[in-house]
Amino acid sequence: MEEIKKVWPKWEIVEKLGEGGFGEVYKAKREILGETTWSAIKIVHIPHSTSEIKEMKTSGLTEDSIKDY
Repeated sequence: MEEIKKVWPKWEIVEKLGEGGFGEVYKAKREILGETTWSAIKIVHIPHSTSEIKEMKTSGLTEDSIKDY
């Protein structure tokens, strides 16, 4: 997952735990001084669907304002 590596380069994605309406959750690990630390990382997609983008355009938002959102 390249988006995660850009933000947390020292974390290794182990597996995808699940996904829902707004994004995905991944199990990650990091080794520091021989100790393994585990974490869950959630990637949230905003807006989360093309229908939401269409609704935003219909309500008068521009491409730039949608990106800022």
